Amino acid sequence: MVCNPNSSDTYVTLTFVDQQGIPLHTKSKVVKANGSWRYELNDLLDSSKSNYGSIEISGDTGLSAFALYDNRKKGGYSYAGISAAVPPEVSENDTTP
Repeated sequence: MVCNPNSSDTYVTLTFVDQQGIPLHTKSKVVKANGSWRYELNDLLDSSKSNYGSIEISGDTGLSAFALYDNRKKGGYSYAGISAAVPPEVSENDTTP
């Protein structure tokens, strides 16, 4: 679930990236102010049989996210809060790699 804690709508993009860093599938949606977007991982993968990779979450404004998943090792369901950080400002003259 992706949450928009802001007072205005925001455009959110979820991208499934494989182990090599190659984007395979993307879904986007406008999430209303103070709203959320619940999505199933299977819907994002478009029936792909990929078992490994990551989900990149991006948006026009700051976001919050939460994952509920089937714990195959221990059984039942587990959850994870997803932390994010605002990228630092970079000036046009910055030559740092």
